[in-house]
Amino acid sequence: MEVGKFVRIRFSGRTLVTISLIVLVVGTILGYNLSLIFVSTTLQTVTATITVTPEPPSEITVSGNISTKTFGTSATGIEFTSKKTRDSYSGEFSDSEYTATLPNGQMYDVEVEWTGLLGGNCFAGVLPVYISSEGRNLIKIDWSC
Repeated sequence: MEVGKFVRIRFSGRTLVTISLIVLVVGTILGYNLSLIFVSTTLQTVTATITVTPEPPSEITVSGNISTKTFGTSATGIEFTSKKTRDSYSGEFSDSEYTATLPNGQMYDVEVEWTGLLGGNCFAGVLPVYISSEGRNLIKIDWSC
């Protein structure tokens, strides 16, 4: 069954109740939001429309490159701080490339750590992470300070 497609099924009596419960239980186990919409009813027949909507991913992978604008400096890391929870997440960093896994549905302040004559941190910007569809859990973005 494809996501977002409607399936029209005709059942009657106890069969409807049994099939409805099986669909809801199996769908919930597989991580889908299921809704049953009863279109028309009579004493003998019920037509049901089942809509399958996947859950959004709970975590998103963010990756890209980090660079510094000041001569004699180089990036040494990156940190994402949730505006909602104030939790901080550090990305893995190597050869000016980073990868980080962040909870979905939040906005993050992004700081680049750098070294050079003095070293320190700089505010690189804000990253909104709101991915609503399953299978889309990677964001590629470059940062510079």
